[in-house]
Amino acid sequence: MQITPENSYYPTTLKNTYPSLIAKGNLQFLSTKKLAIFGSIKCSGSLILQTHDLAQQLRQLDLTIISGFHSPIEQECLKVIIRGKMPII
Repeated sequence: MQITPENSYYPTTLKNTYPSLIAKGNLQFLSTKKLAIFGSIKCSGSLILQTHDLAQQLRQLDLTIISGFHSPIEQECLKVIIRGKMPII
């Protein structure tokens, strides 16, 4: 689907950059707040606990989480997040 700046889903930060975008999937995600999660394969125990606590807090917020969910800490975040209600990309 092609969307232009007049479309309500067109990201406001791109309105002066691109005359149109090609999108596939749920366009609702374009208009939500997003947060990307990237994690290292090696993390200290205290950092893992802090990240777990953060994931529990994030799942209560109205935002979209973006990640590859490849590293162990990202996978743990995914387990916590899917217990919540937020969309995952």
